[in-house]
Amino acid sequence: MCSNNNLTSSTLRINCRPLPFNFQHKTVLTPPIPILTYHQVSLRLNRGAVRHAPLAVEKYILSPQAFSSQMSWLAGRGYTPISLEALLACRRGEDVLPNKPVMITFDDGYQDLIRYAVPILQKHAFPAIFYLVAGLVGQTNAWMEGPGEIPLMDWDEARQLIDSGFQIGSHSMHHPKLAEIPLEDVRNELADSRHLLELRLGCEIRHLAYPHGAYNEAVQRIAGETGYHSAVSIRIGLSNLTDDVYALQRVPMSRQDSMLDFICKLRTARNFRKSFKLARRNWRGSLKRAMHFE
Repeated sequence: MCSNNNLTSSTLRINCRPLPFNFQHKTVLTPPIPILTYHQVSLRLNRGAVRHAPLAVEKYILSPQAFSSQMSWLAGRGYTPISLEALLACRRGEDVLPNKPVMITFDDGYQDLIRYAVPILQKHAFPAIFYLVAGLVGQTNAWMEGPGEIPLMDWDEARQLIDSGFQIGSHSMHHPKLAEIPLEDVRNELADSRHLLELRLGCEIRHLAYPHGAYNEAVQRIAGETGYHSAVSIRIGLSNLTDDVYALQRVPMSRQDSMLDFICKLRTARNFRKSFKLARRNWRGSLKRAMHFE
């Protein structure tokens, strides 16, 4: 596992409480877990460094101020960021999670995260996992169509993350849509990226994030066969013990999110507008059922 022992051990002591002896290896109830999905934390849009950026790029560039406000809100409201190891241990019935677990993930490995996101995470002693595109480390997000390519962190910066107590995961070798390429290429993308990351970083790579969120049953099977312990998707939802370990649901964070949206997403995985619509629909359904019962 690519992580710093000091931070990880202290984090796990906080995050997980051993189960009573007679409950070992049994399924336990756990609160739904929002696995937050971030991409970029940067001032690039403010400075005009990404001109005519595609919407797919611009949408996911959060300002450092917005990211800091979100992390401060988590800390002030008693949320406990956990690692994927803690989640998997809970699924095996070996540990239980805190009342307000949350997970922080970053896709793509943008260089600006080192400058803007990492200090904020360190301020709160929050663990996080960074999914890197192994074949493009130190280059740019060349998989994006159109202008607005953004630098990715290099190998030295990735090692700095490990030394600082963060975890590294794989985001494939070249960021293809895995569900749309031959299965042999899928295997190469997943196996080669894991091997290269382990070779250059000197630690085990256990976790995967599907590029573009593209996967199917064959891709999931290959992920397990190539040595990954988990894989996160872009299916929107809160994760729980019934969630597929090779297609874990996540909560996407975007530049348009207000603090109210952020709070709603922690509870429902949807922004305020969608959460309100869902609550109203559920209320109407409950009212109709009550009237029918009477």
